[in-house]
Amino acid sequence: MPGGHPGDHEGPASLGDIELAPDIEEHLRQTYGSRASSVASCMRDESAHADLGARIDADLPYVWAEVMYAARYERVTAVEDVLRRRVPLFRDARDQGLAAAPVAAAIVADLLGWSPEQRARSLAEYRAGVSRARAWQGAI
Repeated sequence: MPGGHPGDHEGPASLGDIELAPDIEEHLRQTYGSRASSVASCMRDESAHADLGARIDADLPYVWAEVMYAARYERVTAVEDVLRRRVPLFRDARDQGLAAAPVAAAIVADLLGWSPEQRARSLAEYRAGVSRARAWQGAI
């Protein structure tokens, strides 16, 4: 099965020799299904920006390797694409992914060959999207 869905525990028999917290392993299996081992293999890659096996947010099971996987294999086009749709920090993180966005932008920019201007623009667009999403709070 290429993707996962809640309640489905099928997927790769092994995620390799990488030791993961149970919630992270479960998240990878449920989210990526048979592709979970491909995400786990990204953890072996070196990144100047993050430990790819580390949690992006201490409260959530998402890891930096998912950002790399999205940039390599899921045709992302923007930081917003990664943090809203692929690794949903916009929805799930208390800060809506604002703290993680610069590192995500750096990983994606390196993999996709973005210029510094393109990286900065994509990061600014993500921050503006979070600001727009929070605007209703000021109306109360």
